[in-house]
Amino acid sequence: MRSVLNNRAFLLFEVMVSIVIITVSLVIIIHSFSYSKDAILRSKELFKASLLLENKIWGFEEAGVVEEGAKSGDYAGDEAYGWRLSAGRTGDSEINLVVMEAFRKSDPANTSYSLHTYLKNKI
Repeated sequence: MRSVLNNRAFLLFEVMVSIVIITVSLVIIIHSFSYSKDAILRSKELFKASLLLENKIWGFEEAGVVEEGAKSGDYAGDEAYGWRLSAGRTGDSEINLVVMEAFRKSDPANTSYSLHTYLKNKI
């Protein structure tokens, strides 16, 4: 009967191996959660910038004329973001190539999102 009881007990080594396996698994899970959280924050920022760009470009399209050159400014509804516009004529005098950028003012070099489009001048 004594040999049966000895076979059922865990060795210290087995317990340590199981703790290492559980720890490694938890580290991997927490690491993937961290990456997921960062991806969600980046996608929220990209979505916000795309909405700001879309709103601004529609304003220029409604006005009907985009002059050549560069312009910049701030978004009225969101003080954390600014915008830059660069417009140039194509071969057709009625169509402008427009590059519109939205950027976070605190870090404009790393948070610049751009939209490239053509706008036709209204006559």
